[in-house]
Amino acid sequence: MRALVPTLIILSAVQAGAAIGGESVGNYVFTVPQGWTRTNYPDGVVYISPMYNGEKCQLTIFPTRPTSGDLLRDAIGVFQGLFKTDPMTGYPFPSPSIVKGTSPYGWDYLVIRKSIGGYVGASLRGIIVFVARLGNDEAVIVGSSKDPLVSQCFGEIVRDEWPRFFYSLRFKNWNRPGSDSAMMAKLAGTWTTATGSAADRYTFAPNGRYATAAAAQYRARVSSTEVLQTTHAFFGDGAYAIRGNTITLTSDNNKGSPNTGAFRLEQESKDGRTWAERLCIMRERVGDLCYQKER
Repeated sequence: MRALVPTLIILSAVQAGAAIGGESVGNYVFTVPQGWTRTNYPDGVVYISPMYNGEKCQLTIFPTRPTSGDLLRDAIGVFQGLFKTDPMTGYPFPSPSIVKGTSPYGWDYLVIRKSIGGYVGASLRGIIVFVARLGNDEAVIVGSSKDPLVSQCFGEIVRDEWPRFFYSLRFKNWNRPGSDSAMMAKLAGTWTTATGSAADRYTFAPNGRYATAAAAQYRARVSSTEVLQTTHAFFGDGAYAIRGNTITLTSDNNKGSPNTGAFRLEQESKDGRTWAERLCIMRERVGDLCYQKER
């Protein structure tokens, strides 16, 4: 893996190969962001974005390797090995964002996102380190861009290509599928989000029914048991279904137009010790929106 360190630093000025769509690298299968180009190296494959107002981003796909069994420790080791800094440190740089979860396809994963650099005369760089446990093996993917506040490919404001790439990711030799019913059980509960552009709330029940914020508020005024009864008979205002990493919401009032999106259930942390549950759903006109679980 060490041979690719120079690549991650200097290839922001290189554009090679041809634009690609669906891709396969070793055990990995995924969809590359539109217009990104590929360069092969002996110890990995690098994808480079088009120029976005002076910014080029990249994704590096490393060969799978043996896992230690501790994804956080392995991700920290990858980060330190490539960028010679500890991603768990905070000030003077932003604290890391860490998420972990189990894919609907059954593999465990962990992602560290951290900005580094920022010395006098230089801008922060945003780094993504992804690791996934595939039995005794481990997948490793690394992304780099400008700081997320200004990045136009892995950014918080303009565009973030990571969720769509993540949702497309599969592994050829992985044959331990996840359980849709187990995912429904994890999804049960109330999830809320509030951003500068959206405020939303969903309550999901294990029996495949859901309620929006409006439905829950209305029924609460009638009876405290009409939305989610002690017998777990949940009525709400629609039905939902899970298939793989796709969730489909069908309103009782508009059964002909279901609302479908890719989803993931994760835990997030700033320090790797305290974790909070979150649900993220990506829909075409909304983007990737994440919800916190109410306790």
